Amino acid sequence: MSLPKIEVPRYKCVLPVSQIEVSYRPFLVGEQKTLLVAQEGDDNQNSVSEIIRLLQACTEGDVDLISLPAPDVEYLFIKIRVASVGETSKMQLSCNQEDCNEMTVVELELDKVEIESDNNSNIVELTEGLSIELSPPNLFELAKIEEKVQQNSGIIVRGSEVSFQVLNKYISKVINEDEIITRDDFSDEELDVFLEGLTLDMLDKISKYLEGQPKLVLNLNYQCSKCDKMIEQKLSGIQNFFG
Repeated sequence: MSLPKIEVPRYKCVLPVSQIEVSYRPFLVGEQKTLLVAQEGDDNQNSVSEIIRLLQACTEGDVDLISLPAPDVEYLFIKIRVASVGETSKMQLSCNQEDCNEMTVVELELDKVEIESDNNSNIVELTEGLSIELSPPNLFELAKIEEKVQQNSGIIVRGSEVSFQVLNKYISKVINEDEIITRDDFSDEELDVFLEGLTLDMLDKISKYLEGQPKLVLNLNYQCSKCDKMIEQKLSGIQNFFG
């Protein structure tokens, strides 16, 4: 006699940045174990690769998770995690009051994550008449950028390194007055020369744009277990949603 086939529930959600509707199922037991191992590792790229592989197994249809903006992948991960394990996660957070710094166990309500963004356009104006258009970074490329920044810590300014790495990968157009120059019109070498000619003010504009990219946030309000003060804190990125 064969064992019965287990029916797995299906859910749908609309990704907040790309507005794509995705059908998904919860993680299975074997997948959950693999995910825990991936999250505990120190290799950012490997962890992200494993997360994306598991998300691909849990979603239906032709969804290119690798190319999706990072917040969309993080949002989908949260939705699948909620369907698999539940809507809450506990973690220890440090009190931000002076002379306290007590660690308090806080219960996070994952169904209350929101998308926050300071950008209304993907075009950065460098000077009057000269602008660049950027595609949103994906999760895998952000992990590669973070890894390179860590390897070069103390040698390269973090903000500059991140900016140049994203620009090299995600600049899609250069708009010079009425001329629109697409990525097909210039080589990587020509782009490097262009980027090296940026002023610090231009780089600052790009850095501010990158800081304002859509991101997952969870607003918290909890009481410190030692000083009893009410703490307001904002968590950003799925790596900070799980203790």
